[in-house]
Amino acid sequence: MSENKKIIPANKFFGSDNKELDLIIIADNLKTPENMGAVIRLAGNFGVKMVLFVNKEEVNIRKINRFSASVSNLVETHYISDYNDITKYIDKSYKIIALDTVNNAKNINEFKFSKKTALVIGNEKHGITNEILSLIIESIYIPMNGKVKSMNVTHALSVVLYKFVDDLF
Repeated sequence: MSENKKIIPANKFFGSDNKELDLIIIADNLKTPENMGAVIRLAGNFGVKMVLFVNKEEVNIRKINRFSASVSNLVETHYISDYNDITKYIDKSYKIIALDTVNNAKNINEFKFSKKTALVIGNEKHGITNEILSLIIESIYIPMNGKVKSMNVTHALSVVLYKFVDDLF
């Protein structure tokens, strides 16, 4: 490990004061209750301010809550079906960033998060919809050296959440 790399002791960030990050997760059209529940659980693990699920189709909230391992009552979570409603939950002071593999995306290792960030994660198969892409300021990607160049959405989210905390603390 490089001597220049800062190490954050777990109790410094995850101490008894339970810090809440100024981070909002926007989950665009996720389909599986397992992934949606895991997003809520990760939000609870990292102290995310809010999770906003945008789905055109009805979702099974009971099943999602079961997969969140009872964290759903600890994380502010909203379910909306109209993309225009996103701005009702996120004020203009937030920088909206997409985790995406578009051509102009920045390597996450070369990106510095802002304190007030709204992070968009996309559908497991189809990515982020055009309606949400129009709101995004920048896109980031996770470099992968292996033969497989994709990750489960929740695995990728955990990498990004760790980087967010690392950048700000």
